[in-house]
Amino acid sequence: MTLTQFRRDLLDWADPVWWARQQLDLMTATTAYLTRVTAALTGAAATVPAESAADEPPVAGWDDLSVASIRARLSRLSETDLVTLQAYELHHAARPDVLSMLANRLAKLRPAN
Repeated sequence: MTLTQFRRDLLDWADPVWWARQQLDLMTATTAYLTRVTAALTGAAATVPAESAADEPPVAGWDDLSVASIRARLSRLSETDLVTLQAYELHHAARPDVLSMLANRLAKLRPAN
């Protein structure tokens, strides 16, 4: 019995690994889009230079911090640190919750145009 294209597509939907990959791709695309929208609204550059993202983040152990721990630290960070962390996060883990918190904090710090 040969599988038709339609049957193969149905089998993809039943595969949990395929489904997880589709969800990850969707979250990554959504995060990139929201970052560009936030940058446009706050007047920041929409693209982040790759060399600034390769540096170590200004917060020690950033990759191991929970979302709640990051939220607690945001008020103590300067705008420069927040921009650096946003670039680092975007090019490394790209956690949607973290990117959203960083964008919101930057929007609060920057004056409205």
